[in-house]
Amino acid sequence: MNKMFEGSYFSICTIDMLGVHPEPEAHALLHALHCVHWATRPSLSTSTSRRCRRGRTGIAPAVVAGMCSCPLEDRHRRQANGSACAARRSPGPTRSCRIWTRWARNAPQLAPCASSPSSTTPASSSCSSATTRADYEYSRGVLLDFPTQAGGKVGDLEADRIRTHHIQRMVDRIDEQGHPTKANKLMRYTRLLYSWGLRRGLVRGNPGKGVTGAKERKQQRLPHETVYMALLQFALERAGRKARTEGSIAPYLPIVMELGYLCRLRGIETLTLTEAQADDVGIRTQRRKGSRDNVVRWNPRLRAAWDAATAYRRSIIERTTRITTLRAEDRLVILAEHGEPLTKSGLDTAWQRFMKLAIEEELITADQRFGLRNLKRKGGTNTPGTFAEKQQALGLQSR
Repeated sequence: MNKMFEGSYFSICTIDMLGVHPEPEAHALLHALHCVHWATRPSLSTSTSRRCRRGRTGIAPAVVAGMCSCPLEDRHRRQANGSACAARRSPGPTRSCRIWTRWARNAPQLAPCASSPSSTTPASSSCSSATTRADYEYSRGVLLDFPTQAGGKVGDLEADRIRTHHIQRMVDRIDEQGHPTKANKLMRYTRLLYSWGLRRGLVRGNPGKGVTGAKERKQQRLPHETVYMALLQFALERAGRKARTEGSIAPYLPIVMELGYLCRLRGIETLTLTEAQADDVGIRTQRRKGSRDNVVRWNPRLRAAWDAATAYRRSIIERTTRITTLRAEDRLVILAEHGEPLTKSGLDTAWQRFMKLAIEEELITADQRFGLRNLKRKGGTNTPGTFAEKQQALGLQSR
């Protein structure tokens, strides 16, 4: 046994033959630390070798058949280069390792668009949402880079060796770190990934099934009026500080807050506001997701927010010496600090940093944290009138 442990090759089947039966997690750990080579495995009796290959000893046939089929030093070299499985395999290679690598070129198949009811052809795999694919890529990175108890990564393990309790442990650990949404995304991705691999014969089970998800806090949260006004004053004070200094925030955040709340706009609808949408009556909104456009009449508070937005835009143009667009419908009101149009991801990042700063300054609690989308709902709730009038102000059809 000592000589076997000290050697370059290691056979888990030999441990089983000697009567040592490690737990499943320890078994998977030993497999990850030692690469099995079929040709140089310790000699086994015919019956033992046959039982190992058939899996009757509790060892998966993939382990005995030369799972990565390479010397230990070669495995370390490939891991340093970022490779998941061996390029050189012995007879009877496992397919379990391939699920990590084959997913990259088959990822669009995990999120196909819905086919038309009248269409006789399946949905195209290339029409999946870019946001969905980005979420899958993010969850894949979280899964493969998740640390194991041995100091390695889950991506170094054989996919068939991962069990339901391993996925549950990852979900619980991420939830304990305060990221329940991230934990549930990992759970859903793992379940979907293994279902994809199971249908293609890459794995023999789906450990994602049976995992209990993390409890997420309610997302539909309206900020109280006092909380919103305190955050608005805090944003105005921090936006006035020098950019990229400690405690400063993006100067456009208080403008986005007021326009989104007063006009009952989504974040992306606020970013696409142009100077042509303002006239003598008010601001003509251009809503998305099937909502109806409407006009928000001027009031002193809305006029002040709009004037601040246009003044901010002029300062950006003057500072970056950019050419002003002639057509008013092409002149976006909200710009990034470098003069380019502000992206939705950039706005979301700035908002989350602002929320984190407000919590650190004990201006709000973690339970009072809210998203930009809640400003539209708050604006609709605070709109005077009947329920139908509130629905009309939000651009929704009356029920």
